[in-house]
Amino acid sequence: MRSVPRLSLAWTIVALAAFWPGATGAHDFFIIPSESFPKFPASVEIGMHVSEVFPGEPESWRLDKTREFFMLDDTGRADLKKTDYRGSPMKAIVPLRGYGTAVIATTTEPAYIEIPPQHFLEYLTTEGHDQILKARRQAGQETQPGKERYTRYVKTLVHAAATPTAVAMATLGLAIEIVPEAQPAGLKPGDSLPVKVMLGGKPYPNGQICATYAGHTDEEDTYAWCGRLDAGGKAAVPIQAVGWQLVRVSHMQARKDDPKADWESWWASLTFEIPKKLPKPQPPPKPEKSQGGR
Repeated sequence: MRSVPRLSLAWTIVALAAFWPGATGAHDFFIIPSESFPKFPASVEIGMHVSEVFPGEPESWRLDKTREFFMLDDTGRADLKKTDYRGSPMKAIVPLRGYGTAVIATTTEPAYIEIPPQHFLEYLTTEGHDQILKARRQAGQETQPGKERYTRYVKTLVHAAATPTAVAMATLGLAIEIVPEAQPAGLKPGDSLPVKVMLGGKPYPNGQICATYAGHTDEEDTYAWCGRLDAGGKAAVPIQAVGWQLVRVSHMQARKDDPKADWESWWASLTFEIPKKLPKPQPPPKPEKSQGGR
């Protein structure tokens, strides 16, 4: 499939400055662990990425911009905001609690941006926000800058002891969320990952969804594939190569009674790894021998 470019990054420098000081221009925001199939017991380092080329390099974790940070595994949900953070750039150190898949997620505090009219037009076009383009045209706003409030909702998958479990397909209840409908760990190039996108707890119909993989291209803001969600908020995302994968989607709607924003957007991303060869599951620990007694 052909590469799918987005837009010039001229305006995204302004956008990122509001969220991630020090970034020189980027748009996608996602998290990637140091390992996706770690042995257990283990802790994984979670890096935050704001990059124009996937996966790019991690940025230091910004706790002041983090609204939620948590993990869902086979034992339930655990808050991670008070976990350890270390390194340069600073990463979150997440102890895994048992065998199986852990979905690690974070959400950002809302931020505001103002985008020049032409760049806002390009942005809406490439993000597939046709309804916003139509609304601006009908309201005679095409020569006005785009004032936007945006929030990010991102997830990644880790399979402790190389033991993938159904937790990978769990819905976390985020405002916008990409939910796999099959276990990604067993897929290979040529397969497709069925996903559904939930918006406010309901399927998000007809939104544009894009995906790419590590090493696809050095061109900035370019995806390996883009498509449309169906009426039930579902799509089949093609797996085109081994390595780290990114799936991302956004939604925008009018915002009222906010002097700083005419529009509000919600962004979701999901990262996971397709290994060259699926690691063998780690054997469960042997039960301890009884001490004393018959």
